Amino acid sequence: MEVSSQDRLRGDSDTDCERTPLLSSNDRHQYEANDWQATSRPCSTENSVASSRESERLAPFAWGPLMSILSMALVQPLCFELIFPFINQMIVENGIVDDPEQVGFYSGFIESVFQVMSFLAVMPCSFMSDRLGRKPVVLAGTAGMALSITLFGVSKSYWMMIATRCIGGTLGGTMSALKVMMAEIYTEKAHRASAFSIYQIAFRIGQITGQPLGGLLSHPARNIPIFDTPFWRKYPFSLPCLIASAIAISSAVWAYFTLEEASLSNRHCAQSIETNIFEDNLEAEVELASNERVSVTSVLTPHVISVLVSIFIMTIVSETIFALYPLFAFTPITSGGLGLSEAQIGAHMAIRSAFNIIVMCFYVPFASRLGAVRLYQVGMSLWPLAMACFPLLNALARTKSTSVGTWTFDAAAGVFFMLWSLGNLVWPSSQIVVIEAPPSPEALAVVNGLAQMVQTFTMAIAPAFVTSLFAFSVNNHVIGGNLVYVVMLAMSCVGALHCLTLREPVLQ
Repeated sequence: MEVSSQDRLRGDSDTDCERTPLLSSNDRHQYEANDWQATSRPCSTENSVASSRESERLAPFAWGPLMSILSMALVQPLCFELIFPFINQMIVENGIVDDPEQVGFYSGFIESVFQVMSFLAVMPCSFMSDRLGRKPVVLAGTAGMALSITLFGVSKSYWMMIATRCIGGTLGGTMSALKVMMAEIYTEKAHRASAFSIYQIAFRIGQITGQPLGGLLSHPARNIPIFDTPFWRKYPFSLPCLIASAIAISSAVWAYFTLEEASLSNRHCAQSIETNIFEDNLEAEVELASNERVSVTSVLTPHVISVLVSIFIMTIVSETIFALYPLFAFTPITSGGLGLSEAQIGAHMAIRSAFNIIVMCFYVPFASRLGAVRLYQVGMSLWPLAMACFPLLNALARTKSTSVGTWTFDAAAGVFFMLWSLGNLVWPSSQIVVIEAPPSPEALAVVNGLAQMVQTFTMAIAPAFVTSLFAFSVNNHVIGGNLVYVVMLAMSCVGALHCLTLREPVLQ
């Protein structure tokens, strides 16, 4: 009687499992690395039948842990975005500057220091989560961000504002451990794609709600009679901060009671076909993990380096578009922008966010059909088209028949927002590309931490870089004021070409 590929794979795994206690430490380490490669890679064509049978036995999707993770995932972007609507007014009212034209320098530093501190904290938080566990690290980070945003709302000096943002940014570095935790919980590839796409939606919801919450609830004493008290008049920006803090505390409490730490077998063998084959050797796994700590240099294989380079280009292109569009829309048409009011800019950003959420809802079928790497490549190929829309929109705005408000301009803006949103499919895909890049299961947290550092560092420098380049281009009329678009178009093209070197992991 013929034996299927799946039965042979299970038989081999069981046999290896029984022999494992007799292996030396080095042999066991090599065995685990081979098992990681074999079980975390898509099956080849000859195993397609077995893969089909395996998918039919796919366990039900666990929504409980995901809801707890999502509640904490939206806290970091919420706390980051919350201050943008009122930070300039807060600086003026606190007497930090007398000239409103100087506010931008001070507010820009406050906005950037959050991401800078997150960048510096990513690797320490990753190593700490390896030692203490994911759950205590992410719970402490979420609760700490609640404290930092509360103190920011009652800050009356510039250095107090800086200190509270530094605390919040440092604790925001724990979000790298949250992603690793999710990867360890959802080990099936189909479930992992679903989880990371929903995670990205939760992150975007935090961004979308942050700015309206900060803008609408500032100065409550002026608009809501019940808040017309000495406290709210003295601290007019504390209400949105307190609400964000309440959301963070609620998320941490909920996760404390409902979220469980990932099992040790999942932590060291995240995608094994039969997780229980390691249960007999669990004690040996713990001993191996405690004796062998993965170094950063040991995980920097050519494939991992290529992934990190692609993540850098992806992040800088994505974040520069996000930072550039509000400035581009505000700039007068004659200077190369659209000349929109603040209300119109807000409406455009809301439409773009809605498009983004709708597109993210289709991520799972897209990823199931194309694969994470191929979908990542498709998304990266859309960034050059989105970048080319900036001078095109300005050209339409300069013409009376296609000016702002006409159906032609609105249609072109809609195409731009759709390209922008489709390009954002690279974000959930990039998470899967990163967690499939490590050469061994023990390297997962380190590689994820490196990717998080790359993203956080890039997010910290991208806004200042692109806005300064835009101002230089416009003020000096370099290439007709289009230097910024030429530079960003070139960078997005490089990213689109480079990502073609990435490949779906194959069975070895």
